[in-house]
Order: sequence, then structure tokens, then C-alpha cells
Amino acid sequence: MATRLIESPVLKTRVVNVDYYVQKDILYMHILPYGSARLQEVAEDFFVCYDWDNPEHVIGFEIHYFSLFDPADLDHPALAPYLEMRFDVVDSDLQNASLQEVLDWARQRFLSASDSSA
Repeated sequence: MATRLIESPVLKTRVVNVDYYVQKDILYMHILPYGSARLQEVAEDFFVCYDWDNPEHVIGFEIHYFSLFDPADLDHPALAPYLEMRFDVVDSDLQNASLQEVLDWARQRFLSASDSSA
């Protein structure tokens, strides 16, 4: 499977809205503004959302079975182009964060809260 490259080598910070749907166990990361997307699975259960009209433009990510996601999975070679992206996370203090930092924040926010309510 060929890996697409990010649309620009310039590392700009993107505003991202992060949602977790516990019933589906899917983490959604939507880069704002929202747009129509096509998905490509680049690693097991890790999808990159590309703009429908501009397939080189990354507009988000989905991680299926997020509760089972292992941060070590980010070492997958197909994910390397996305690890340098930077994000400001809506409704958080997380600014200029890496994909790893956003996923760590999401795990703490969404999964730790559900663990403590069990």
C-alpha cells in the first residue's frame, strides 16, 4: 500500500476537533474547517481522512478500536509523514501539539474518564 505524503512540507499548526464515540470505540480528529473526506487505512485501524476534492490535503484521522490502540503503533512506517504535523486542540489547552501528544491527551480525556466510572 502506497503512503501519500502530506500536502506541504511547511509545518503549520492546524486546529483540530477531537471526539470519541465510546459505542463505536472510534476516535475522530477533524481538522477545521470540516470538509467532505475519503478515508485511507494507512496502518491497522488507523485511517487518514483526505479532502474529497484535493486528495493530497489531510483533513483528519480516525482510529478504530481506540481503547485498544497502543501508542507504540505510531512507529509504523506508514504513519511517519503525519507525526510531524502540529495541532491546536479545540476545548483544551493543547497548542502546537504533535499527533502523539494529541493521542496521549485523548487517551487521558476519554479513556481514563471511562475507566474511573466503571
